[in-house]
Order: sequence, then structure tokens, then C-alpha cells
Amino acid sequence: MADAPAKTKSGLFKALGPGLLFAGTSVGVSELVQSTRAGADYSFALLIVIVLACVLKYPAFAFGPWYAHATGVSLLEGYRRQGKWALVLFLLVTLGTVFTVQATVTAVAASILVSVLGLQWDGAVGGLNFGPVVVVAGALLLACALLLRAGEYRWLDAINKVLILLLTVSTVVATALALGRLDVSAATAALPPGMLENRGELVRITGLIGWTPSAYDVAVWHSLWFLAHRIEKKHNPTLREARLDFNIGYWFSSFTSVCFLVLGAALMFQQKQKFPADAAGFANALIGLYAGTFGEWARPLLGVCAFSAMFSTVLSVTDSFPRVLAMLVARFREPEQAESPAPLPRRLYWTAMAVISLLALGILAAVPAPGKGAFTFKTLLDTATTLSFLSAPFIGALNHRAMFSRDVPEAMRPGPLLRWFSLGSIVFSVGFGLYFLYITYLAG
Repeated sequence: MADAPAKTKSGLFKALGPGLLFAGTSVGVSELVQSTRAGADYSFALLIVIVLACVLKYPAFAFGPWYAHATGVSLLEGYRRQGKWALVLFLLVTLGTVFTVQATVTAVAASILVSVLGLQWDGAVGGLNFGPVVVVAGALLLACALLLRAGEYRWLDAINKVLILLLTVSTVVATALALGRLDVSAATAALPPGMLENRGELVRITGLIGWTPSAYDVAVWHSLWFLAHRIEKKHNPTLREARLDFNIGYWFSSFTSVCFLVLGAALMFQQKQKFPADAAGFANALIGLYAGTFGEWARPLLGVCAFSAMFSTVLSVTDSFPRVLAMLVARFREPEQAESPAPLPRRLYWTAMAVISLLALGILAAVPAPGKGAFTFKTLLDTATTLSFLSAPFIGALNHRAMFSRDVPEAMRPGPLLRWFSLGSIVFSVGFGLYFLYITYLAG
């Protein structure tokens, strides 16, 4: 009996991984970009939006690893067991977001690296933009592919843990210093008048909700990470361990969303500074925000930390979209799985990765250089996040149906409180989505 606590601690330690991958994926564009922009433009007015998004989206994300633990298969198999219509629906949602998401997260990471290295050249060729951001984005996608080829989940897990540690330390310290500089008299928590009736302003809210703390697709990725982690570590965690791992990653990413809003509000809003609309300009302003807190001496170090956060997201996204699409195609072709995770169709995985990467680079090349077109990085970002917002009710409903299906033993299902909370969050996302569509297309 004396060994029981040690075994429990050992089990908890072995279970940590998928939740941290969730954090590594989330602490990227949603926090570095969307939350910081929200603070810079509106002070603390959108803090309530971040808090509500994190709370209301909790059930849909929690059901990813929970379902995988209870059944031994991923949420994709849970969709398959609802009927192939569910797979078709998820495929349509994924195809509607995959290319803009991959392009956006890679562009942000590349922009930060371009800013740190001070790269500059005119890359305009035949109406396309092959500037430093696009070229570095291509190099990053190639680097991700090589890392995944060499180490697969093992390297993804190990690299992510290091990057999360770097980001945690720098962000917490920066937020604490920023709060010391906050001018409370200049801060505000009130929404601008008419913000909920203005289409352009409403996009800011829907975009913030769409990727805070992450897009709903990540729930499916999380179920696949859980199964891969279980195989890699040769450890089948208890439900308590699996939920603790998820909660650590989920609430950490939610906490950092608030931290970055504080940074934007304390260091930019009160000085009436705005982020540029182009990717490179945004990266320069973001690193300048950190440097203004710590001092110019820390600019290179903090640039590396910011890049580390984004690279973890790019690495996770580069792996997860192809993984999900490959498994999705396999679910169409093959009969239902029993209680063991299906093997990854590797040829489909690498083909999907190549297609997604090339099309994402094509989108980035179509974004003109600053001042040379109406389509900007900000437009791409708002498009990607709004599409994720609009797809949320569909994935949330599929996750709810899977979690409370007959495939999950009664004793393993969430209690009535979480069940009704899940339904309430779906109803809210449907209602707010319809309101957004009404304001966008029907209101005068």
C-alpha cells in the first residue's frame, strides 16, 4: 500500500502530453494575435468574450479525450458510428477551414521569424507575393514535415513541452510587468456603442470566439493524440488522469488568452497604438510590445519565445489536419473499428500534408504586399477565425452525440450537469451564429 501514492504520481506524469499539445496548438494565433489585438483595440471590453468562450466551449473539447478513453477509438470513429452523414458533415467543415487555418498560423510564425532575422526583399512576381513571409512559411512547413517524418508523435510531444515552458515563463513575467504599467484611468471594460449591430465590429467578436481557446476541430485532434500518446507511453491512464491532463492544457491556454489581452490593453490601448494589417508589420509590433516591457536588450530573446509559441502551433496543425483527413478517408472505406485505434494510412497522410501545405502557400502568395491590395493578412485572419466560429455548432453537436451514445458505457458518461451545459453551449453557438449571419447578410 505504501507504493500507491508513487504509482499515482507516476501515472499522472505519464498521462501528461495530449493536453499540453492542446495548449501548444491553442497558444498561437488565438492568443498571440486575436487576444492581443482585442486588448490593443478595445482595452478590457472583450475580456468577457474570452471568458465566456472558454467556459462555453469546454464540453465540446473535453469530450475528445474523454470519448477516446471510454471507447478506445477516436471521435472520428464516434462520428462513423452515427452514420456516414456525420463523416460527410465533418469533412465539409474541415475542407472549409483547413487551408485558411494552415495559411494563417504559418504566416504568423513566419512573420515573427522574419522580424527577428530582419529579412527584407521585394518578392512580387506576376501579381503574386513571394516576399520573405511566404518563403519562410514554405521553409517552416518543410521543417515540420521533416520533423514529423523523423519522430512522428514522439518528437511532436517532446518539442511541444519545451516550447510551452518557454512561452509560459515569458508570458507570465511580461503580464506581471505590464500590469505594473497599467493606467487604470485609461482602461475600459465597456463595449463600444453599437458594436453588436456593426458587421465589421461583430467580426472581431466572432473571430475571437472562433479561436478562443482554439477551434473546435482540435477536439478531434485531441482524441487522436490521446490514443497515440497511450501507445507511445505504453500507459492507459485512468479517466481522472486523462481529464487532469486535458484540464491543465485547456485552462492554461484560457489563462494565456487573458494574459495576452492584458498585454494589449496595458501596453498598446493606453498608448493609442494599433497593429498593422500586414503580417510582417504585425510581428514587428508584437515583438516591440514585449521589448517595451522588458527592454530593447530582450528583443531577440522574446522574439524567439514568441516564435516558439507559434512554431508549436504550426507543427501541431501540420500534423493534425493531414492525420484527421487520412483517418477520415479510411473511415469511409473501412468497416467500423472495434476497441483498438485504427492505424494511420501513411500514404494518405503525407499526400494530404503536401496538398494542404501547397494550397496554404498559394493563399499566402495571393495576399499582396502591404498597400498593394484590399486583401490583407488581417482579412485572411478574420476569414479563418470566422469560418471556425460558424462551424462550431456542427462539431459541437457531433461531439455531444458521440459522448452520450450507446458506445460509451453509462458509468463513463458525463453527469447531467455537463450534459445540459453541453446542450446549452450548442444552442448558444447556433443562436449567435444565426445572429451574425443576419447582421451580415440581411440587416439593412
